Amino acid sequence: PSALEIYLAAVESGAPEVSDLRDAILSFAPHLIVNSARSKSDMELGRAVAAVARRRLGVPLRYLGHLEYDEAVWASTRRRRPLLIEHPETRIAKCFERVARGLLAVRPPTGDGEVLPSDSHYELLEVPPTASFEDIRRANRRIRDIYGAESIAISGLFDPASLEAVHRRLDLAYTTLMDAAKRKEYDVELFPDGVPMPVTPPSTSPHEVPRQPAKVDDPATLAVRPPMPQLSPLTEFTGPLLRQIREAIGVELREIAERSKIGMAYLNALEGEVFGKLPAAVYVRGFLAEYARALGLDAERVKQTYLARFRAARPSLDDDSEHP
Repeated sequence: PSALEIYLAAVESGAPEVSDLRDAILSFAPHLIVNSARSKSDMELGRAVAAVARRRLGVPLRYLGHLEYDEAVWASTRRRRPLLIEHPETRIAKCFERVARGLLAVRPPTGDGEVLPSDSHYELLEVPPTASFEDIRRANRRIRDIYGAESIAISGLFDPASLEAVHRRLDLAYTTLMDAAKRKEYDVELFPDGVPMPVTPPSTSPHEVPRQPAKVDDPATLAVRPPMPQLSPLTEFTGPLLRQIREAIGVELREIAERSKIGMAYLNALEGEVFGKLPAAVYVRGFLAEYARALGLDAERVKQTYLARFRAARPSLDDDSEHP
């Protein structure tokens, strides 16, 4: 059994050791570093594992960062030379620096807080109460990846029945927060005194290194994002519109390429409507389905409207080779 299951059983039975168990769980705060990260999904694995460990095991695991795979490590090992001296400008060296700053900023566990994580819709999707609908869509995609059946982050932690229960709970949270009327009712019930605004606590240590925000949330990045276009069931999806939606959400094209296994050349041609560089319509249909899934769009509508433009611009035998 996990620490959380032991604690809950002690609470239910009224065991006198509940207080000691609580202190032991909250004071156990291991650190995590992901080594040999090769892809974006590898780099995101640490945060996923930390989130699952907190919710499933009751362990406040702290993620310090990742170390990218780099041949410079092997080269330094063969020469028996310190990596940071031999190859100070490599990406792996920068990763070491970030992890070192994180270690310097680590504080001993205080024992404050609750063992059982909050079960609110916002906590489940890991968004603040002030999150926009686009923030919630992005968070829902990320959480779905974390709790997917093939996810490494949940390996060995859930049986099929318990994982299905998690998915139902996530469905409820997402549908509630994406419906303006339901969300308002939920907020009134959850925050009777009003939705709290986010507060950034001041640093209490002059030597503490501030945590660097994620690239997608960096103010400089947000400032150059295009506005999110208005979408409706009748929206005609074009290549430039798909690009605008992707950039407004903050998803990199390479991220879609890594997830979908579609080449960057095809994705660029898809957004730029360079129809001559795209394959037959049957393949473009599959590309569009993966692209729409990555952005949380209506795949059928995207395929229908984009392929109409594709066929009009390229009247060939493509349609004959495609079977609906």
